[in-house]
Amino acid sequence: MGELRELIAPAAVSAVVTALLAPLLFFLLKRRDERRKRQVELRYAEYKNCLRILEEIAAAARIDLKQSYTAVVGSTLKDVLADPGQSSDYSLRLDQELEDLGSQLRESFTRAASGLNGLGLVCSSELLTLVNQFVQLQRELVEESIALIADARISNPSEPVNEAMKERARRADSLFRQILEQMRAELDLPAQAEPGG
Repeated sequence: MGELRELIAPAAVSAVVTALLAPLLFFLLKRRDERRKRQVELRYAEYKNCLRILEEIAAAARIDLKQSYTAVVGSTLKDVLADPGQSSDYSLRLDQELEDLGSQLRESFTRAASGLNGLGLVCSSELLTLVNQFVQLQRELVEESIALIADARISNPSEPVNEAMKERARRADSLFRQILEQMRAELDLPAQAEPGG
């Protein structure tokens, strides 16, 4: 009987400890998984917002220079023709309209870029670096576009200027793809297959 008691006592203690610890461990593991899931959901929402903002930034940088310039010149010329007494200040009005267009472009770019402030709280430094490089590249495109619009020779920008802007646009597209891949990696999503491959 004494030997049986010696065998049963450790088994009983073990059973009691297991009965107490198993639910506790299950609770802790479930809580950890729920916290991870919430973090992934938060990151996903922030990354989705970031992609929307990056697309807005890219759209601000992709204005059609000739169409924008032609619209401003056409509007100003129409106003001058409607009121011939104002024809003496045509170039001043045109310069003001072009300056206003540049201000609107800068404002829309800045408004869109300001939406990225929360990204730094949830992403890696590598992703933040890629996003900052993309925004800087788009800022350069916007500023170069504004400079071209303000230049009266917009109707025929030089080939090197066109090529430089196209190269920046290609680099921006490449950075955007890198940003997507980095986001997918940080969310533990499988890599997306290359189109046509």
